[in-house]
Amino acid sequence: MKKWTHDPQEDDSIVGPIIESALKEAAEMVEQEFKEKGYPPHMKGRVPGTWKRAAEILQRRHKIEWKNPMQMNPGLFVD
Repeated sequence: MKKWTHDPQEDDSIVGPIIESALKEAAEMVEQEFKEKGYPPHMKGRVPGTWKRAAEILQRRHKIEWKNPMQMNPGLFVD
């Protein structure tokens, strides 16, 4: 299996932790939204939603243009 290409900014000692923090915050937000909407725990769609929300957080708060794995790996589909 081919390893995914990731945004090189994730390897940066300063920007990397900011991206990691945004991803964690975004995942918590998406999980809360799913719970509030009454979606079952096994429902798909969390990963793309988390990546979209993380990119928004990074752009708005830090002016970081981050590319998620689907953008970095054409043809990759994650649900």
